[in-house]
Amino acid sequence: MAIVAAMFNNVCGNAVCSMYALTIFDNISKKGGASHFSVAQDSYFVSLSGLVGALLSYYAVALCSRRAIFVGGHFLMGVCLCASAFFIQ
Repeated sequence: MAIVAAMFNNVCGNAVCSMYALTIFDNISKKGGASHFSVAQDSYFVSLSGLVGALLSYYAVALCSRRAIFVGGHFLMGVCLCASAFFIQ
């Protein structure tokens, strides 16, 4: 079940944002976006935020039950993906 959930998350857009971060930030900067950093620095920020999230997940499992994290995390991830799709449109 965990493998299916992980595959679902990657197909729904999380991996796409990481893989195409350089292209996304490059297009934003070409269109006069409000980023004060270079495209490479923006990509480093995406990578660093993923690392921090992975490190914090260890402490989240120690504080909460795995079931609460699994259900709550997937619900919040769905809400965030819907919100990002809404704002992209």
